[in-house]
Amino acid sequence: MPARGRAKWLTIAFISASLVLATGVEFVLPRGYLAPSLYAIPMLIATRRGSPRLVTIVAAVAAAFYLGCAFSQEAPVAAVIAGMLGILAMAGLAIELARHRLGTLRRATTAEEADAESRRILESISDGFVALDAQGRFTYVNRRAEDLLKVPREELLGNTLQAVWPNTADEFFVEAISQALSEQIPRQFEAYHAHGDAWLEVRVTPTDGGVTVYFRDVTERHRAEQAQEEAAAARAAGARRVAFLAEMSRELAAVEPNYAAILQRVADLAVPELADWCLVYLADPVSGFRRVAVAHADPADADLAATLLATPIPARTQALLNQLVEGQGPMVGSAVDWATARRDLPLEEDVLGRAFQVSSFVAVPLVPRNRMLGAIVWLRRAGSKPYEPIDSAFLEEVARRSALSVDNARLYQEAREAIKARDEFLSVAAHELRTPLTSIKGYIQLLDRRLAIEQPDVAALRASMEKLRPQLARFERIVRDLLDISRIDRGHLALQREPCDLAAIAREVFDAVEHSVDHDPAQPMRLSVPDTLPGIWDGARITQVLANLLSNALKFSTGRGEVVMEVRREGTHAVICVRDQGVGMTEEEQSRVFEPFFRADSIVGHIPGTGLGLHITKRIVELHGGSITVESTPRIGSTFTVRLPLTPPDPVSIARPSGATDVSRETG
Repeated sequence: MPARGRAKWLTIAFISASLVLATGVEFVLPRGYLAPSLYAIPMLIATRRGSPRLVTIVAAVAAAFYLGCAFSQEAPVAAVIAGMLGILAMAGLAIELARHRLGTLRRATTAEEADAESRRILESISDGFVALDAQGRFTYVNRRAEDLLKVPREELLGNTLQAVWPNTADEFFVEAISQALSEQIPRQFEAYHAHGDAWLEVRVTPTDGGVTVYFRDVTERHRAEQAQEEAAAARAAGARRVAFLAEMSRELAAVEPNYAAILQRVADLAVPELADWCLVYLADPVSGFRRVAVAHADPADADLAATLLATPIPARTQALLNQLVEGQGPMVGSAVDWATARRDLPLEEDVLGRAFQVSSFVAVPLVPRNRMLGAIVWLRRAGSKPYEPIDSAFLEEVARRSALSVDNARLYQEAREAIKARDEFLSVAAHELRTPLTSIKGYIQLLDRRLAIEQPDVAALRASMEKLRPQLARFERIVRDLLDISRIDRGHLALQREPCDLAAIAREVFDAVEHSVDHDPAQPMRLSVPDTLPGIWDGARITQVLANLLSNALKFSTGRGEVVMEVRREGTHAVICVRDQGVGMTEEEQSRVFEPFFRADSIVGHIPGTGLGLHITKRIVELHGGSITVESTPRIGSTFTVRLPLTPPDPVSIARPSGATDVSRETG
């Protein structure tokens, strides 16, 4: 039987027993004066049920029992009436109590229904809702709050905020709610809830026993606002970058056309606008990379910057920079990545991470017009915003413009040097041409006077004619060099290969130079050649090479020891060595000795020449697939060494000027 059914029947049983007890007492007590009060027991039981109707029924039954007993005992009318009035009074009081009890029950039922309705509403709303007690424990969590907070209700209920989210990522979220709870003040704010990965609009309202908290997901709105802010920031950054590029262009235009000055200015402009440190490296085909510019935001780093500029770059750094420039693309990463890769380079590592707490870097190669120039490395300290892909794209543009400025400066410098060399060459060429022309003019005038005599001296005429020949040969040699340099510039210097004997050519050239008018008999000369050294070459051009080298050695060795020309065979190559004990050359002069029009400052005005002979010699040797090198020491002498393959090499492997050919000889 259900519990409610059992309670109902128990109530009826108690009431019935009470009525029977009251009626029994009525028969026992004399005159029945106390009996009416006993009927209050069943009425009180009925009152506990909270039903006025039941109280009325019990009162009626009690009255019936009382009247029956009273009349059967022939009680006085006054006692009967008094008993009835007592029963009615008790019934009225019981009815009033029942009504009060019924109202209380109804109010409780209404509160329960209201609470259930509130819970149903809270479960259906789109906002999250939680209730916390005075100790900060969760007492209620609706379904939406469970979804937003990403924590099951079972784990929330009974736990505190700090116990559920101990992570510091949600510290502000937890502290703000805890503060509103402790101070019992309403509060509204927005916070990022890391555990739920959402932006929440939070409204905290104090209650008697704690606080209620509403959550609204505003992630999309926040992202939209953030996107707008980022777009505005991007537009502002873009405007700043355009302004920076314009300012950089103006600054670089005002800098002298010198690559070091330009790169230092680029580094200075980059700090602190684009980086906290900027390092610029230039590629050198001989010595590898070298630092040419350093800029820093912190004045305290000045000493280290000076140290870096004066310190050679370690081999591993050279290798990494080579990898960068070979890839010809930006390298973006953290200083930890860079420093870890170079952990055996203490000084570089300090700059790029450990001592300065650099957070990120961008390294970009300098490649103007497909010509590798060097690299720029930008660094940012810890605390600065790390570099992003858009930053690397912008820095690539900065590097590209910087590289073009440097290359333009190089071209400008080369143009100036070319103009200077041209002017010097024209001056030298004019002087060199004027000398034989003056001699030729003088001898022609002398011949004219001697021919004007009726009987001229034939022997004297012949002597004058012989003196004209070396001047004409000198004039012819200068013109030939001018024609050759013109052919080289146009790529039309040609070869006509045929079987030759290099030993015979060397002996012929040596004899011609030794017995030339320009040779000083006091200058010792020695020739070392084998009996024969056959090969396939352009005999006339090889003669030109030997004559240029031997004449050049004699020119720079006047009165300074022996000049030796040695020819020998080494495997598949013929080797020609011309040694002198002349003025020698510095390292810088050796690096430029094969350039057209180059003449050392120490010999200009002292030793004649156009500065074309060695350049032409180098080109002829390269067209044959050979090589020429020089070793020299100032005031000690120089040695030029030529290596020529005995047979024509693969045409693809021959280093020659653009458009050069070896199938026919250009004349004229």
